[in-house]
Amino acid sequence: MKENEEQEVSYVIVGYKIISGIFEVLFAIALAFFRRPIYHWYLRMSTQELFEDPHDLLARTFQTIVPVVNQHRIYLIFLLSILGVTKVIGAIGILRRKEWGLDLMVGLFVFLLPFDLYNLITHPSILKCVYLVINSIIVLYLVRHRTHYYVKKIRHALRSKS
Repeated sequence: MKENEEQEVSYVIVGYKIISGIFEVLFAIALAFFRRPIYHWYLRMSTQELFEDPHDLLARTFQTIVPVVNQHRIYLIFLLSILGVTKVIGAIGILRRKEWGLDLMVGLFVFLLPFDLYNLITHPSILKCVYLVINSIIVLYLVRHRTHYYVKKIRHALRSKS
């Protein structure tokens, strides 16, 4: 029974990955189909906000972000769609106790880690640091959860080379 308990993955982690994946896909869909209305709404709101307070930090922050997002929206739509779908598929794989689900989640984290670290170093913020820490804890939990499986894979790969 203790072995079965070790095989269970926390539903909080799976739920977090599914919800974040769905939000990424929805944001990509919104960028693809509702870009103009969202952009016009943003212009109205930021103009009104800056008229009330010319030094509004949030409005000024969005002034620097939104044009970049608008300029690179095709890449962002593609990236968010791929990441969101990958997270949802990996989380569903974990729910169904498939080995590839854990591999997909760990692989996605390892693939994105250099980009997250670069982004944190070049533009440090508390939110980026918290995001990186949360994802690191999740991946460490998943790797610890399946340590025996990864050790077997490494041993098998090393034996096959010999």
